Amino acid sequence: MEPNAFLELLPQPRPDPGGGAAAAFVGHLAVGLALKVARIELGRGKNTSFWAEEERIVAALREDFCLHQDADIAAYADFVQARVQVKAEDVKRASVEIFEVPMLMIRSSGEALAELLKIAAACAPHLRSDVLAAAELLGGVILAAAAIGEANLQWLESGLREDKHRQLRDAVSEAFAALHALRQQK
Repeated sequence: MEPNAFLELLPQPRPDPGGGAAAAFVGHLAVGLALKVARIELGRGKNTSFWAEEERIVAALREDFCLHQDADIAAYADFVQARVQVKAEDVKRASVEIFEVPMLMIRSSGEALAELLKIAAACAPHLRSDVLAAAELLGGVILAAAAIGEANLQWLESGLREDKHRQLRDAVSEAFAALHALRQQK
């Protein structure tokens, strides 16, 4: 979805897009900053193989966040439709999906933070502020996606809920470890 169209649609009184799509939008912005840094450094002509690889990886992560945004919108539309139709099997399937999409955002945020660690270590000092801003934005994505995942646990069958809750905690811990490492990097 085009950024301006998304921003116009977001405040409308409808279930989608919602918080998950907004979190994915922020992830897209964050990796956009990282992509900018990689492209600036690539343009300098030093260490070009490293910067070309970072540009490729970060561009792919940026696309992932676009896909997460679309997936979140589709998952919630499907969930709402399944609940309206009161089809138990469809509600079960859709409940898992509205949990899994935020998990994807958390994992992508962790992957992006791992790349930001490398970028921060290699970029010119004056570009580090963009890297740090991107990292903090991704921290917000992790928090938002975790909150959404927690809220959506209620829709899962009780036997699945505990396992998914553990997966959520583990994914958040792993992603925040990367953020912490970046904050500690000198």
